[in-house]
Amino acid sequence: MKKRKHRRDWKRIGYELLAFAFFIFLLYIIFVNWQRNEDVKEEKKSNPTAAIVYEKTAEKHLFSGISYIVLLKPGLVEKTVSKLSTGDLATVSKVEFEALEIGDTIDGYSIQGVFHTLNELETDFKWFYIVLCIVGIYPFGYICYWLLKVKKVKAFITRYDVGLGIVMYIILGVGLLILLLFMYREIVADLKNGCEKYFGEHHIETIATVTDYHREHRGGIRAPTYYYLTIAFEDENDGLYHVTKEVKYHTYRTYKDDVLPISYKKEDPYTVYVQQPVARDVLNFLLSRDFFIYCIMVILTALIGYTFFLLNRKRRTGSYWAAPDKKRIKV
Repeated sequence: MKKRKHRRDWKRIGYELLAFAFFIFLLYIIFVNWQRNEDVKEEKKSNPTAAIVYEKTAEKHLFSGISYIVLLKPGLVEKTVSKLSTGDLATVSKVEFEALEIGDTIDGYSIQGVFHTLNELETDFKWFYIVLCIVGIYPFGYICYWLLKVKKVKAFITRYDVGLGIVMYIILGVGLLILLLFMYREIVADLKNGCEKYFGEHHIETIATVTDYHREHRGGIRAPTYYYLTIAFEDENDGLYHVTKEVKYHTYRTYKDDVLPISYKKEDPYTVYVQQPVARDVLNFLLSRDFFIYCIMVILTALIGYTFFLLNRKRRTGSYWAAPDKKRIKV
């Protein structure tokens, strides 16, 4: 018995040391990235600069979303955007993109010798704080776990259990709501993109020339591969447009050395759609990583909703599984 108890104690100590090591590792990651973020902010203050716009292009993502891009070096407009280096291009808002003309100068900042627009930096800052909040969940929970081991803290929480429980429910509920809204925004964007493609008005069909193509494998062996075709086409007014379009493998293989049938919005020619049968579009979507992620999101939403339902039942009946006692319901 003593050996078994001794073995359990060592196992518990091992788990605690592992949890502590992971806690320290995440704190280190947070500290290093926080310091880098602050360094970028300081460079931003001290290194304002400007760059010349040589060409304008855009990247149309697989289902929804467009990145409006200005090229800061000549001779790159027919190249795939994903091939270019960071200092070769700058991402801007749609309003700024429409206002800029070739030959104009664009204000920005030099960060470690590379030009960045304010729009790019603000996007990076936003994602930094989002990731920081996600990574910080474990360290925050770890600190709370050990605080609950302190007798005075435990006594205080026990004394004000109801009030603190309500506050925690509110914080948890608001946090989950914000997370779900953020995730479902992508689903809504893809649905709008599909409706616009099939039911939108003022779409013009044309044939685009494929000027470049690129396949990009990110991560390990099982990581997804992204396929891009860079196309050039003229609108009704003989205006020339260059767009990098993310496509599926079938489209990439079929058209990378050929012309590509497309349709575009008359009001915004950079909103480009590949012309192909509806069945092919549906199949591409059902087999895409986006659809898999959306299914996971729906399942998580159902699980979160069911968890709150069980917590409410526990509060009313004292049990997660027992049906509410009708005698306890007050009218």
